[in-house]
Amino acid sequence: MDLRRKFIFMNNHFQSFNPQRRVHRFNLSKVYFLYLVLVSFSVSNLLYPTQCLSKERNTATLDTQKLTPQAIAQCARQDNPALRIALSQLEQAKSQVTLAENSFLPSLNIDSILAPLPARRLLKYCVNPTSTNGDGLSSVVVCPNQDIQDDARLSDVDGMGVFTRTTATLTLPLITFGKLSNGKKAAISGFSAYQSLSKVAKRQFDQLAFQAFYGFILTHRAQRVFRKAERYLKKIRKRIEKNLKDETGQYTSNDLSKLSIKEVELNIAATDVHAQRQTAIQGIQLSCKLEANTKLKPQSNKLKMLKTEIETKEIYLARALKQRAEMQAARQQILAREALRAQALSNFFPNIALIGTFGFARGTSAEDNPDPFANDPFNALGYGAYLGLSWRLNFAQLGSRLQASEANLAKAKAELYGLEQQIILEINQQYQELVRRRDTLKLRDQARIQAKKWVTSVMLKKDIGLLGLQASLEPINAYLKTSLDYDRDVYEYNLALTRMWSLSGDDPLTLLPK
Repeated sequence: MDLRRKFIFMNNHFQSFNPQRRVHRFNLSKVYFLYLVLVSFSVSNLLYPTQCLSKERNTATLDTQKLTPQAIAQCARQDNPALRIALSQLEQAKSQVTLAENSFLPSLNIDSILAPLPARRLLKYCVNPTSTNGDGLSSVVVCPNQDIQDDARLSDVDGMGVFTRTTATLTLPLITFGKLSNGKKAAISGFSAYQSLSKVAKRQFDQLAFQAFYGFILTHRAQRVFRKAERYLKKIRKRIEKNLKDETGQYTSNDLSKLSIKEVELNIAATDVHAQRQTAIQGIQLSCKLEANTKLKPQSNKLKMLKTEIETKEIYLARALKQRAEMQAARQQILAREALRAQALSNFFPNIALIGTFGFARGTSAEDNPDPFANDPFNALGYGAYLGLSWRLNFAQLGSRLQASEANLAKAKAELYGLEQQIILEINQQYQELVRRRDTLKLRDQARIQAKKWVTSVMLKKDIGLLGLQASLEPINAYLKTSLDYDRDVYEYNLALTRMWSLSGDDPLTLLPK
């Protein structure tokens, strides 16, 4: 069902434009008021700033000789593939906001044509009642007092004119029953949702940056432990070689072979650590877009446990449900879906607009009429304004759109509920992992201290031959294992804590020590 009605507003001053209709009076004061309103709308739109696409990027120079996890993560945040995609989607959402904010402005439609006007014969003809033709009818002859040569000069191209016609329609929406306002709400909510998602994309590579930095420190610590173990093995080798040379009988050549195997195993482990260190360095160089030969040095080579008190699981969960960017985006999506449902409902109502029209037509070879508003198909001028109502009722289509908008709203609410359950599960799992790492780290620290005392005690003895090779290597093995395990657990604990901060919606860069 399609109903269209237009109401003409006339008080003997305004009339809709019709090039075939004469307009008698025109009130300039009301047209000036309409012009003033339109100009004020345009100026206010220019003065109203749109929302910023993103904050100004931090372009501070990276100090490669004082690397920190914050600096590497900031490099990854400045530019990454996920962020570029998110910013492009944010730009699309911004265009929808711009469209919605400018929808209340009038729209101008101008149609203009330019065409040749056929030549008209200039001589006027009159009926001569005194002369008849063969049929007994009065003859038509050239009217007197005219130059017969006027028509003789006409050809196919001579005497042709130009015809121009321009019509303009200016439509200003007045009452839309919520179509424009709900569209604006939906656009702004969608833009806010994409802003939150861009924050997620910006922080997506934080954990990889932390892994690269702490891995860089961890491999340095491991290499230091290997060098110390290598010195212990060299010390034992010298004593074995000295005893073999003196033939004291405390050691045999088999002991020297066993020691060589242990040294090879240590070198293999050191090679693996070196490869892992190069991987961490490449990760840092890739994140910060550094040259391959750039020398890197951390602010501190000490791998320390983050001295931040672990809060309760309930506190982490409450913060996550409140300030996680994904939750904010899901809530904004629901607001946008609600606005779209309201807009679908408002489509059942009409649109009322103020319409102004203007028309002008002129033919250069057409006969000039002293009255510009005369009923002349070639020369015409008209203008006017009226209220228009447009109402399109297609219940099948409108009902289907309303049903689809309600389904999308229900889907958005279900996605929010699913996201809440996912966050609860993530917080529970990460909290258990964090507590386990903390408790394990305390035990590792005790074992590391005892192993260091053990190996120091053995190495300080002047004659370790009485202990035997196996008894001499046991404290070294214990020192290697406990030291490496402790550093690895510090690495895992720091990553678990920073991940917990991210899962709870906090910014790890603000919580890490300076």
